[in-house]
Amino acid sequence: MAVLEVQVGRLIRHHRRQAGLTQPQLAEIVEMQVGSLSRIERGKAAPSFSTLSKLAEALGVEVRDFFGVGDFAAGEGREDPLSEIVLLVAKAPVKVQLRVLKTVRALITEE
Repeated sequence: MAVLEVQVGRLIRHHRRQAGLTQPQLAEIVEMQVGSLSRIERGKAAPSFSTLSKLAEALGVEVRDFFGVGDFAAGEGREDPLSEIVLLVAKAPVKVQLRVLKTVRALITEE
């Protein structure tokens, strides 16, 4: 089981639950078999681009939301410094986020 498939599957499951949908309901909306959706959510199968697009539309999210963007993805069993930074900055006001961005850019270009 590849790490990317597991991550994408977990995020699809997360967004499905956030939308208040069961697997059978979502599978019907995107016209796929429940078993196929289950395999995708468990990371046992990789969805096609077309399927990702249909799932995103049905769940009211962007396709990129299935690839590790946002609080859920950053916090899901991760303990690396980048994930901690993402979680902290995501909760800050935009003004603070812009200051953090400016600081990070300055630090990166110094090296």
